[in-house]
Amino acid sequence: MRERLRELMKTEDLSQVAVALSLGISTAVISQYLAGVYKGDVAGIDRQVEGFLRLRQERRETGRRAAVFAPTSVSAKIMETARFCHVEGELGVCVGPSGLGKTTALKRYLVENSEAALIEADLGFTSSDMLREILLAIGAPSDSYSLHALMSEIQKRLAGSGRLIIIDEAEHLPWKALDLVRRINDKCDVGVLLCGLPRLVANLRNLNRDFEYIRNRIGIYAQIKPLLLKDTEAIAQAQGIANHESLGALVHALHKHCGANARVIVKVINRARNLSKINKEPIVADMIQQAAEGLRI
Repeated sequence: MRERLRELMKTEDLSQVAVALSLGISTAVISQYLAGVYKGDVAGIDRQVEGFLRLRQERRETGRRAAVFAPTSVSAKIMETARFCHVEGELGVCVGPSGLGKTTALKRYLVENSEAALIEADLGFTSSDMLREILLAIGAPSDSYSLHALMSEIQKRLAGSGRLIIIDEAEHLPWKALDLVRRINDKCDVGVLLCGLPRLVANLRNLNRDFEYIRNRIGIYAQIKPLLLKDTEAIAQAQGIANHESLGALVHALHKHCGANARVIVKVINRARNLSKINKEPIVADMIQQAAEGLRI
């Protein structure tokens, strides 16, 4: 079992830390186990490793692929908006429904523009959380909880830098954090892009009159429209079914049954690929429909 685990770690470039996290045990135990000197319940570790190896094998056999960037009308609009904020040093807002590929497009912008920084807000995000995440994203982590200290450090690091700060899932930001975003844009003269669900716009519109100046700072507002048929085709190609003889029929089936949702399209393609392997048949439109029905609640 140890030899099988070593081989897997070599093949998939897995560290002892990664294996330990997957098994829910310490790195020290994995190290001792692999060295053959572990004095604890070796049989128990063997069983855990066997289950781990079986799971990895099943995942390889399904042919599941992670979502990859595909050039779509959505990604083009988001990257165009990000570029405007970046070049002009403006505060921008970009909103659209879930699953259109907004985050994937933002991450692609980072790949092409290393001077941009991205943070993702979460439920319960405080103003301090946001500022610490920004500092971490620009390579200046801080443990301070003082808003003044955090803002001072951000101004020192960003003033005149010409960088772009992107905040995804920005609908989770409280009003004070939104005000601090405005201050960063003003004080540092850097572009800031808030991206998220349509609820973000509702949050900005519902600010009371004392905070109208936040809305007045917005230099660009982009509403992301649903995916087009050609976008579905681009995603299908990026996911590896570009050379299929019935690509046109598959694309129409994907667009029809996935609600023009990029996340769902990727899930359905992965599920259809699995059905194709199980049935030992090429992917057809009926498999797309069957896979999509298996995702509906």
